[in-house]
Amino acid sequence: MQEDIAEKRKQFEYIYNGLMTEAVKECKRAWIDTNYMPVINDGEYREASAIVGKRLLYFLSLLTLSLQSEDVPFPRFLLIDTPETAGIDQESLLRILGKIFDTTKERHGCQVILTTGIGKYPPGQADSIELSLQGKTKLLTETIPTSGPQE
Repeated sequence: MQEDIAEKRKQFEYIYNGLMTEAVKECKRAWIDTNYMPVINDGEYREASAIVGKRLLYFLSLLTLSLQSEDVPFPRFLLIDTPETAGIDQESLLRILGKIFDTTKERHGCQVILTTGIGKYPPGQADSIELSLQGKTKLLTETIPTSGPQE
C-alpha cells in the first residue's frame, strides 16, 4: 500500500513539475510536500499570478494521473470557474489554459468545463470548444408543445 502511494506521488510530481515549469514563468521546480500541498521553487516563488497556475495545474495533474491509471480515484472532470478573477495577467492565463487544452486534447473519457469570457482562451484552440454560450445559445431552452396533450 505504501509503495503504491509513493509511486502515485512520484508520478503526480512528475506531471505537476512538467506542467508548472512549462506554464508558469520563473518556475524551475514544483512538487508536493508531506501534506500534499504544492511547493514552487523551494517555497521562494511568490508571484501573485502563480497562484492560479499552482492551483489549476495541481488539479489538472490529478486529472491526468487518473486518465493514465485506472486505479486513481479522481473524477475525470474539472470545472474551472473564471480563473482570470484571481489576479493573473492575460499572457500567463493563456499559457496555463493552453496546458489544459494540450493535456486533454487527445484524451477521451474526461470533461473540462471552463467558464471564462469570449476569446479568453489560447489562440488556435477554438476548435477544441464543444459548447460556447453566446447570444441565444443557452444550456436550458424552453420547449413549446406543437399540439395538445399526448395520450
